[in-house]
Amino acid sequence: MLTDRAGRLTGTVSERDLVRFLARNGAAMADITAHELMGKEMIACHPEVGAEMALGLMNANRMRHLPVVDEDRLLGLVSVRDILNLQQETLIADNERRQQDENRLRQAHERLEEQCSQRTNDLRQAVQIAETANKFKSEFLANVSHELRTPLNAVLGFSEMISAETLGPIGIPKYLEYATDITTADRLLLSLINDILDLSKIESGKEELFEEEVIIPAVIRSMMVLVRERAAKEDIELDYQPAPAGDALWADERKVKQILANLLSNAVKFTEPGGKVTIRAWSDHKSGYVIQITDTGIGIARDDIPKALKPFVRIRSELSGKYDGTGLGLPLTKSLVELHGGYLDPQSEEHMGTTVTVRFPANRVRMHSADAAETA
Repeated sequence: MLTDRAGRLTGTVSERDLVRFLARNGAAMADITAHELMGKEMIACHPEVGAEMALGLMNANRMRHLPVVDEDRLLGLVSVRDILNLQQETLIADNERRQQDENRLRQAHERLEEQCSQRTNDLRQAVQIAETANKFKSEFLANVSHELRTPLNAVLGFSEMISAETLGPIGIPKYLEYATDITTADRLLLSLINDILDLSKIESGKEELFEEEVIIPAVIRSMMVLVRERAAKEDIELDYQPAPAGDALWADERKVKQILANLLSNAVKFTEPGGKVTIRAWSDHKSGYVIQITDTGIGIARDDIPKALKPFVRIRSELSGKYDGTGLGLPLTKSLVELHGGYLDPQSEEHMGTTVTVRFPANRVRMHSADAAETA
């Protein structure tokens, strides 16, 4: 590096220049000035130039050293070895940082796995406790229901005899009215206990299906008889759109009737006077057997539908508060449908009515026999 007396860089002399002039001039080279030895172009860099760019300049010009200048003042020298050493140190430092990061991530992963494992064990224990408690609850309800049904059947039988004056006239009209009230209350209570018993059996896995060929149109008509009187009293129209003849449902007929009875009674109960309840049914050997009940009643808010499917939960609102019920009808219906491998799909909005769709799987759709067709 050639500088003037003020330290300014004035040129460079390379080993290549010295060899070239020595070959050309021999011993006379000793009298040649440094100015004459300088290359035609001076390759230098500034302090802000990156190491990669400096290395590129040296490589392009076949230089092992590169001067660093600032306004022609020589600040220092960068060599290939300096840059390579820097790159090596940087790579080593990066590798060490990467290893440290990997170690930290590994430790965090191990802690997370440990926490997840502990959480999983806690949840497993909680599920076992809940399942045990639910099993005890179901068994308790089943036992209590059995114990209650026997005396209730006796009360119902005697109250019906009194109401019908089977053994002779009572003589006091008020007593006859009381006997009728007892019969009505006992039937409601017995129905509730039967629902609890059925739900308990399903939850405990003890409920069985007694399957046979079920003619759905005939079942629907028989269930409509149960709600026709109340519908007529409330001026509610019942519209039945039957399925095309030809297919039967392989199912437990008593449970299918229970499903339809619950859905039809709910539809009529929650439909205001002048409204309409529509029953549709259709079948397909690929998609299954579908029964759909639609009403123009008070409806349920969408967010409340999951609550309505839970046992003993009643939706509280200014619309539903005046309607009686225990909150077992829809959950029991859902369980009975699922027991057949189907699913229950309620869709509703407040003031917009409700549509409940029951879908039985395709493997339960059968071509019914001639005897069944004649019966239907």
